[in-house]
Amino acid sequence: MDAGNNEEILVLIDEEDVANRVEKFRRVLIGKLISTKQANMGALENAFRNIWGQPRGFKGEKIGHNLFLFHFNDEEAMNRAMEGGPWSFRNRWLVLLRWRCGIAENDKAFSRVKFWVQIWGAPLHCRTEKVAHKLCAALGKVFKVGLYKDVTTGNVFMKWLIEFELKNCLQKGMNMGNPNDGIHWLDLRYEKIPKYCAKCGYFGHDDDECELEKMALKIGEVFISKYLGSWLKVREMRKKVALFEKRNTQVEGNEDTRRKVGMIKKIEIEALLERMAMTMKDGPPKINETNKEELERETIGENHNSMIMESMKVQFDRAMANLDWNSLFPESKGASVWI
Repeated sequence: MDAGNNEEILVLIDEEDVANRVEKFRRVLIGKLISTKQANMGALENAFRNIWGQPRGFKGEKIGHNLFLFHFNDEEAMNRAMEGGPWSFRNRWLVLLRWRCGIAENDKAFSRVKFWVQIWGAPLHCRTEKVAHKLCAALGKVFKVGLYKDVTTGNVFMKWLIEFELKNCLQKGMNMGNPNDGIHWLDLRYEKIPKYCAKCGYFGHDDDECELEKMALKIGEVFISKYLGSWLKVREMRKKVALFEKRNTQVEGNEDTRRKVGMIKKIEIEALLERMAMTMKDGPPKINETNKEELERETIGENHNSMIMESMKVQFDRAMANLDWNSLFPESKGASVWI
């Protein structure tokens, strides 16, 4: 006796049946927290209400395990939240997307995040756009590349914005080389990333929750930790030097106006050094006690020269900080000019 199979029932719906509901979701973002632990909806809602500037009509809604909807009345506020990422909550990634039909059931949609990666240790002649793109491609999809300088140390390094697949683990670095240069080890540093497992390098769980370690111990294998410390994370205290694609571009014009981006013309530096040398030879003016007016004029002139010298020192320091100074003047010693 067949009691019937309800799974064979199919009810067709029209677009008109859901049109109003879909329109209401036009100002809704959907977010997934990458964590093995369940997040508190109230705490998450309050946190992002404050982070996003108390947007009008803001409301959070839980629809699944660490899956949330964020409702906005103001589309502009929603766009700011969407474009201001990546976001994290309690040291875990919150992957934020615009809501669309079927996205809640699509786990792959929440499998990527964007962040900046620094690379240290590349030889000087390898700091090019092509090399950067090849290195980036080993980690994820590349969006931006550039040459940057640490504002505290003055060290120069390459940096890129990538779309990172969360199914992959973080790496300490990578090898790069060719038959002529040999092999070079490059250190990687990651900007503004949340907590990760120091043992396996994956996001979403703590060190004591590492599934790879538990699995290895369960089957009797030796687990080898990556030992990824907090040094892998860095703050973004950097200054952009130049984009690779503009570095060797020349401006059309005559010899006096042509200039390479990111470089100081040699003729300008030589003229600056000559002017500074002449100023240092002259020395301070002699004081004439019998002529008060002349004394005042000389004093004013001396102060003016001092201001010029200070300005020239600043210009000279900027020239010394230029990336191509050593290649233009390999034998120059900046300190000797001011002795």
